[in-house]
Amino acid sequence: MQAVDLVGSASRSFVGRRPSAVAGNVARPQSSTPSSDGRDLLLSVLVALAGLMAAVVLAPVGGLRALGIGLLALVLVAFAIGRWLRLQRRIRSVAKEWQQTIDAVDSPILTLDFEGRILRMNRAAMLLSGRSYSQNLGKRIADLGPGEPWQSAAERVDRVRDGRGAQAVRFEDTETGESWEITVPRVDNPGSEGPTIVVVARNVTELVALQESLHRQELMAAMGALVGGVAHDMRNFLFAFNGTLEVFEKRFAERDDQQPFFQMLRNHSGRINGLMQSLLDYGKPIRLAPRPQAVDGVIAEARDICAMAAAEKGVELVIHPTDPLPRIPLDPTRILQVFKNLIENAVQHSPESGTVQIEAELVDRWIECRIRDSGPGLGETESGRIFEPFFTKRKGGTGLGLTIVQHVVKEHGGEVNATNHPEGGAEFQVRLPISPTS
Repeated sequence: MQAVDLVGSASRSFVGRRPSAVAGNVARPQSSTPSSDGRDLLLSVLVALAGLMAAVVLAPVGGLRALGIGLLALVLVAFAIGRWLRLQRRIRSVAKEWQQTIDAVDSPILTLDFEGRILRMNRAAMLLSGRSYSQNLGKRIADLGPGEPWQSAAERVDRVRDGRGAQAVRFEDTETGESWEITVPRVDNPGSEGPTIVVVARNVTELVALQESLHRQELMAAMGALVGGVAHDMRNFLFAFNGTLEVFEKRFAERDDQQPFFQMLRNHSGRINGLMQSLLDYGKPIRLAPRPQAVDGVIAEARDICAMAAAEKGVELVIHPTDPLPRIPLDPTRILQVFKNLIENAVQHSPESGTVQIEAELVDRWIECRIRDSGPGLGETESGRIFEPFFTKRKGGTGLGLTIVQHVVKEHGGEVNATNHPEGGAEFQVRLPISPTS
């Protein structure tokens, strides 16, 4: 588990804020004024007691005056009792409002005494612990479970108790793959029995995934610009090379012993030209021009394009019939490139006389397309890197075909995954969203 200490960083947490500000936002509600009500109640009680004592002292000699004082004292006592009852109702109302407020927060929040025992917690913390509110009260945070975020939170609580100041950490739980951000400030409560510790645990798995996705996109954009420039210059060189090769072929056309060398140069030139085209496609910014398309029609066209290469290898391309699919907004050129790349990849990884199976169906609000080869499937090293730029285990491959597939599918708002099929072979799944207006 790799943890990143957030203390001192520009995180939107309690770190770097005054304890009083933290207390105002987490430990107690701002709008409550039961303390002022309590002072008024105490004053009323003292006045009432003074009146009763005066009535008792003056009763033997005071006559009606003592009686009046006694009645006034009783009125004050009744008033004090009424104030006390209103104060109790207000305290209960404020407590309920506060509990509802922190229960509305979907991140676990706990308040501990300075010995590390749980005083209060919200509903999210209770549900995550798997135990009731009463069962958790008085427990230490490490007792809530052996997993995360409790163990990391317990470590940070111990640091706060040791006087190391407010703590914050972000880490990934290697067992579950979830990412957590934990903040643990100390809250000084003037007039109370002592300081408390507040623990806030945020599940930031989706946020981390989004940040990583943005980082990858920025990296791919920078790499695309670089390789696109290189490919453009190399293509100019290839034009000159091919032109020179044609001149040599004409000059030595009668030399049969030279023809194999010319053919070899043309083959290598073609491979380099294919690589340059892939680099240009990879480095080119994708500007989609979507219009309503039938996915099954695009798949059939891609199958026809790959039919000759499949026939040369003896691989059969089988499209399984399905119910008619709705037309969805797609860029026809780009999405054709996706299925062409995937079918070509499946043919290349299938043995001679193998089969590539293709099917598409409507699944909820998605059109799910599956292309399965009859090869050995994905190895352990391939599964996690299959869409990385320039990663290939095929001789003569550029390692860009599947990267371009992923890029184009994501630009359409879809997703692409690669797995091993239970019956053998690798299977690529392309999921394309259906427009709400389709």
